[in-house]
Amino acid sequence: MKKIEMYGSNLLIVGIVILSAFLIGCKKDLVSSVEVPDVKHSIYGKVIDENGNPVDGVKVHYIFAYNSGDLSKIQGSNYKLEKNSAAPPETQITFSIPTNGKVKVSVLRWFTRELITVLVDDTLQSGVYSFNINPSLLTNGLYLYKFEIEKRVIEKMMVNRHTSFNELISSIPLTKSDGAGLFELPYGLLGFRVPIYITSPYESRATSTSYILPTIQIVLYKPGYELFVKEVRVPQNIDLNETFMLKKY
Repeated sequence: MKKIEMYGSNLLIVGIVILSAFLIGCKKDLVSSVEVPDVKHSIYGKVIDENGNPVDGVKVHYIFAYNSGDLSKIQGSNYKLEKNSAAPPETQITFSIPTNGKVKVSVLRWFTRELITVLVDDTLQSGVYSFNINPSLLTNGLYLYKFEIEKRVIEKMMVNRHTSFNELISSIPLTKSDGAGLFELPYGLLGFRVPIYITSPYESRATSTSYILPTIQIVLYKPGYELFVKEVRVPQNIDLNETFMLKKY
């Protein structure tokens, strides 16, 4: 973490410069006020091999598109992994505090509020701070950045989209299949119909609003098996049950 400069006013500023993703600005600081549709429904998946046996420990990711564009596959010919892909760009967090105080910054998964990592947990002097996040922490999807500075709590939303399969499968997955080959993806976790207020790193207000489309691609990966990608359309107000077959190399 790098301290950039001293900041002398009585305001608190939080900024996120996203090089591999979009920043989502929220109309309110506490994004818990955002309504999440379809909280009672999920994609229930079962992963099997070519002999019908369950496959455990399969990493589950997804690829999505916004209502402003078509669903397009990320880089990779026939879903093959690139052997020499460049390191993905980093996500930079910048924040300032007006006075010395205890600061904690955490990254949570959207909807489930699963803790991904704690970025800062320390007493800091007043000033502006900036640091980078390892992009392999974040798979595709929505996230919350939670800032706790003394008695004030601010939460910001962010959506992350990787640009290659190598980047995607190296990140922390949404979930993994269990011993029976089963996994669950709640619709709320996938972010359908949650308003996304997209800003640029140079503007404080939203420049557009988008929504994640219900047609997505499920991406499954486990070493020793071929990368698996399947497009599915997620229905409203009803569960979706899918079986996925992985082929061994």
